[in-house]
Amino acid sequence: MRQSHVRFLGFSAFLLLGLNACSTSPSHAPIDDRTSIPPSTESAPEPRADNRIKNEPVIVESLPEQATIEAITPPTPKKQNPAVIALLASAQQSTDNGNLPAAQNQLQRAQRIAPSDPEVYYSLAQTHLALDNYGLAEQVTLKGISVANGQTDKLKKLWFLMAKIKLRAGDANGAEEAQRKAQSYL
Repeated sequence: MRQSHVRFLGFSAFLLLGLNACSTSPSHAPIDDRTSIPPSTESAPEPRADNRIKNEPVIVESLPEQATIEAITPPTPKKQNPAVIALLASAQQSTDNGNLPAAQNQLQRAQRIAPSDPEVYYSLAQTHLALDNYGLAEQVTLKGISVANGQTDKLKKLWFLMAKIKLRAGDANGAEEAQRKAQSYL
């Protein structure tokens, strides 16, 4: 008897909580669904039974004489941060002295200062290549390509570096493809 009484109380509590949850209003405003397109007042054209192509004259309008076409100019490279310039020079000196880990540290610091400078990625990728870390060199080069955005001289330089990395890693097909991409910027 006691066991059935406990079940009855548990079931009753469950029902009360369930009903209480249904009776509360939502705590946030409803979202207005604006993704649906309102029905058009025009009806869709009826499919024609005659699907033959008609030879109708095409009317071409010329542009007004006052219209001008502006050339799209590539983004100008940003000026380098003086700290980044100093770190690049210091990294080059460390590389020349054969201290590649120090060069790597300096270039990673420059990367933190200027994460959108393709020159930093180029130098860092060269350092990874010198350390025979082809996978990391490739990743860093790809990041440099992604931040070079429209700077054709930087893109050409990075793609030639990618070709060198691929060749050293034994990927002749990848090297050829990277070489073609680099030459497209000449």
